[in-house]
Amino acid sequence: MFSPPDQLTVADFLSPTWRKLEAYINTRIADLRERNDQDADAEATAKLRGRIGAFKELLALDITKPGNVTPTTPDDGAAGM
Repeated sequence: MFSPPDQLTVADFLSPTWRKLEAYINTRIADLRERNDQDADAEATAKLRGRIGAFKELLALDITKPGNVTPTTPDDGAAGM
């Protein structure tokens, strides 16, 4: 999982614009999942899953959601030394 860009703030994710975008993304994910449930070849299924994954990555940017909080300092592997 990647961390959100430094330019995004908590206020960005509480904005009406983000909420509209979030609703749109969730609608797209639901549509893609429905299409993925239909019979399709392996390549088409992989493409749909990739698109779903990309949308989920965008939703994971929201640092106001539990589990999406990113560390305030980079983890360089030196923690605990």
